[in-house]
Parts: sequence; structure tokens; C-alpha cells
Amino acid sequence: MRRYIYIIILLFSFAAAGAQDFIGLTEGKIKEFMATENPGMDLDQNYRNDQFRYLKYVSGGGDETWLIFIGENGKCNGVRITCDTVAVAVKIKELGRLYESAGDNRWNFHSRGDEIRVDLKNETYFFTITYRRIDKRVGSGNNRAA
Repeated sequence: MRRYIYIIILLFSFAAAGAQDFIGLTEGKIKEFMATENPGMDLDQNYRNDQFRYLKYVSGGGDETWLIFIGENGKCNGVRITCDTVAVAVKIKELGRLYESAGDNRWNFHSRGDEIRVDLKNETYFFTITYRRIDKRVGSGNNRAA
């Protein structure tokens, strides 16, 4: 029971709304923001990925992980947050309150002139929330944040 209370408090302290502000920001600005606004999240530099460039932040308890994808232009082009399933209902309600519904577990909003899509995928032991810019042009199928 104590673990569930900790997870719920943790999820409220790292509001999903914070991830919306990353799209279009540089790596340096994101690191500054995370240090001041999400001090409970630690930058994990013990990874290597030759295919994608991203910043990885992990909560102290390991119940939440943020992958902040950096594009070739040096700016964020998507965010994926993975959390323990304990608080999925709370997070769905929060996303529904913050953003315009675009279907089941899908929301849209505007930020810095871009339309952003938020998708929540519920798995057996965890769920993911993915933030990505909606490309108005015909896509090539290469979606790095999804």
C-alpha cells in the first residue's frame, strides 16, 4: 500500500504537462528545466544508442522513465514517459483534463505553433505516454518518437 501511495504522489509531482514544453527546445534548455522543475528525476548517462539521440531521466524509485528524443537539428522532437500501471487511471484523467480528446487514449494540443499528439498505451506492467509533433505533410514512416 505504501508503494502505491508513493507512486501516486510521484506521478502528481511529475505532471505530464511538463513534457509538452520540451518539443522544440534544445538539449541544454531541457537539462536546465529538468534540474529545476523535476529534481527527483536523474539523468541516466549509462546507456548507448547508435540509432537515436535522446536524454534519459529516471525517477528515484525507478517507477518512471522519461526518454526525450533529440532530432538532427539539436531540438526535442518527441517525449516518451513510461510509468508503473498503478496510476494509469489517474494519468488518463489528468491528460483528459489538460488536452483535447482525439479518441481513445489520444489527445491533441498546440504548443509554439505546432500541433502535438499525446498517445497513452497501457501494457500489462507499465504504460507509456508519447508526445510528438503532428506532421501535417505526408509522413515517410520514420517517426523517431513513436
